[in-house]
Amino acid sequence: MGDAEEILNIFQNLRIPEGRDWNKLKGDAWARLVGHYIQKHLSQTLKVGGPNIYIDGFPTEFDLLIVRQSADPKQFTAAYLPQKVVAAIEVKEHGVFGGRQDLPRVLGKIKADFDAVVTQFSHIACVYLTMKEVSHPKRTTSINYLEETKNELAPYQVFCLQDSRSGAIITGEWERFVQLLEGLPQRME
Repeated sequence: MGDAEEILNIFQNLRIPEGRDWNKLKGDAWARLVGHYIQKHLSQTLKVGGPNIYIDGFPTEFDLLIVRQSADPKQFTAAYLPQKVVAAIEVKEHGVFGGRQDLPRVLGKIKADFDAVVTQFSHIACVYLTMKEVSHPKRTTSINYLEETKNELAPYQVFCLQDSRSGAIITGEWERFVQLLEGLPQRME
């Protein structure tokens, strides 16, 4: 069993109740699980911070940050100095919701946050990872949410582990995500 299947199985076995009231707990659990698995693939010079974490001087909360191993958040905060941050990762359990008219607004906010980070701190990579998303809709008139997300967030990297309609693992996505992360130490030089 590969990491993607293992991650998805662990999350499913957490058995967090369904419903809007549980979404924050689900999001928190998903970010912690992803962070745990990311750490396995990072060089010893980097570590995962989060969830619910900040870049000092930047108002947006991120799900996960990849920071230098020696980095500590500022006292009494979850904010890391920008020069210690290598990547900001937006982690979603199930992509974004809404019809075609809502996608540009919702994804536009994520992209605007990524753009603002990169404008201020060009050494920080911004990445989007979702557990599952519609990547193969049943009808040609239905929305391919994964494709829309990739288009709206370009040029930022978007990764998805599972098609939410079929339940099929999207082959190679976790490996591509890990490969990107393994290249992060070079961004710090």
